[in-house]
Amino acid sequence: MKHVVLDLVLAGMLAGATSATAAIIGSGTIDRGYLDSYTQFQLVDTAAADTVASSGTLTSWSFYAGQPGTLGLEVFRPVIGGYQLVAETDYTAASVGVQTIAVSIPVQAGDLMGIWTGANSVIPFDYTSGGNHIFAYTSDNLPANHILVGGTLLASSIEGLTDRLYSLQATVTPVPEPTTVLAGAGALGLVLASFRLRRSTNAR
Repeated sequence: MKHVVLDLVLAGMLAGATSATAAIIGSGTIDRGYLDSYTQFQLVDTAAADTVASSGTLTSWSFYAGQPGTLGLEVFRPVIGGYQLVAETDYTAASVGVQTIAVSIPVQAGDLMGIWTGANSVIPFDYTSGGNHIFAYTSDNLPANHILVGGTLLASSIEGLTDRLYSLQATVTPVPEPTTVLAGAGALGLVLASFRLRRSTNAR
């Protein structure tokens, strides 16, 4: 019984030591006023508020589908001269409404969300102002702009910038801080030492 109790205590301590709070970036997954007239083009969300804050794992995408269609949900990494595409989740929305997709994508601090729009626009948007939600976009109806994973969307391919709120969110679980893990390891050591001391005392 003592071993079972100890195992439960240690498991709880380790879980607390290694857990990290997930962050949601992006805008609310609600119906909005507009759908893009552009098709076969790419968007990069350059908003500071929507940037991945620390290294971790992107565990899910959520978006509102304003109409059925196929799209790519993307992770871009700023590089010299443009944005490198490091991951893409292709998805076909069969119906209107909120869609959630479970994924496991390693991300780094500074990574950005992006959207590839196929034959028709899927995610609705609202216009906004203030410069806090700037999206870079490529030319209309140009399939060659669909950069493959590992490729770079060059700054020269950007047609313009627009201030918008798209109904797209990503959930990112950060890597636990080293100090948190060390603290958990230290607490684990104290529990083991205490347990050994009690065993030694009881044996006398």
